[in-house]
Amino acid sequence: MASVHPLWDRAMRQWGPWREGRAALDDPDGGVLGITGWTADRNGTGNVFLCRDCSSAFDLAWRLNNWGLLAEWDAVIAVTQWTGRGQVRRPWQSLPGNLHVVWRTPLVPSDWDGLTSLVPAWLTARVLGSLGWEVRLKWPNDLVWNGWKVGGILAEQRGEAVMVGLGLNLAAAPPPNMLRDGATFPAGSMGGRIGPATCWDRLVSQYESWYRYNLPVLRPEHFAEAFSDVLLWKGRSVVVADHDEGHAELRGVVLGLAADGGLLLSVDGQVRRIASGEIRPLA
Repeated sequence: MASVHPLWDRAMRQWGPWREGRAALDDPDGGVLGITGWTADRNGTGNVFLCRDCSSAFDLAWRLNNWGLLAEWDAVIAVTQWTGRGQVRRPWQSLPGNLHVVWRTPLVPSDWDGLTSLVPAWLTARVLGSLGWEVRLKWPNDLVWNGWKVGGILAEQRGEAVMVGLGLNLAAAPPPNMLRDGATFPAGSMGGRIGPATCWDRLVSQYESWYRYNLPVLRPEHFAEAFSDVLLWKGRSVVVADHDEGHAELRGVVLGLAADGGLLLSVDGQVRRIASGEIRPLA
């Protein structure tokens, strides 16, 4: 793994030293799984399962969860993925040196359901801001810095388990011909100034602290106000293709985030709430 990219060489040194070992696990499908791998005494929040290459970190995280191996705040980090996924299951280009992580997050109270992926998106922007990247959030799940899309957030829930995935272009961005048609922003990277190990340790520490100490005393509407402060195009005219209305286009001014995670628009003097859609600035 250290040979894949200089940032991963740094990460393996940071999380080392490493010991080779073997474990026997009961397979829920029957039999015993013999797993050989390397372990290290990393000093950080949760365990991290590292994977050189996999279909997607989501696939591996759900498999580990089914085996009873993924507790809250445990994470899977893949160096590369061949079927990484983003919003509405679009493929996410996974390049070495970037951060591709999926972690098991606590189940939020029922009145926070619509904010499951927005809370970690906001926390990610806050942490990156403290490190010198003034990130804005393009509703619902894109991280934008200096006019470049540098990351995205996605959440999946199965029963009582919730996984959140984050892709951050720490070192490299896919070429324009790999982006979907109609993408609002070109893909960009954060210049390789932070590696996946340092980045994840900073992020997960802040995630865990906020969920532990802030979530129990906040109301969703208070969070919506904080999210709105870093919402891209707030106060500006935009066009939204409303998924709930057959992709009908609405033109309005972005007001902020609703307490249930919807986007609030002022359309012809009336407040409209958009539950799901594509947003772009009005030309």
